Amino acid sequence: MITLQNSTKTKAVKDHECNFCGGRIPKGHHYMRSSHILDTVYTWKAHEECEEIAIRLKMYDNCDNDYGLTEEDFTEEITSEYMDLMHKMNPHVFPVFKPHLEMVQFRYKLGAVIRHYKQLDKKE
Repeated sequence: MITLQNSTKTKAVKDHECNFCGGRIPKGHHYMRSSHILDTVYTWKAHEECEEIAIRLKMYDNCDNDYGLTEEDFTEEITSEYMDLMHKMNPHVFPVFKPHLEMVQFRYKLGAVIRHYKQLDKKE
C-alpha cells in the first residue's frame, strides 16, 4: 500500500461509513480521510475517535502486511483490549462472564475502550 494523502480532518458533505468500525459518519460531522493505492486508488474514511484510539493503542505500529491497518485488524485489537479491560476490572468473575462478554456487540466494545482511555486522559 502506498499512501497518497495522509490522514486529514474533513467535514462530511454526505453520509459515509467508517472503514474501521463500519459505523455511520453523518453528513456535517468531521472525520479523518486519507488516500492510498493498493491495486487501485481508494479513500479511507474513519471517525475521529476510531483514528485516535488506533493511534493511542499503536495499531499502526503493528501492521506487518501490505494492506496497512485493516478493519479486521482494528476489530481484533479493540476486542482484545476490551477483554483485557474487563479482566482487569473483575479478575475473579471474569472466567464466568467471558463467554457472555465475547458476544457483546462490537460497537459497545469500541465505546467502552474509547471511554476508558478518555477517562485516563482526564486523570493525567
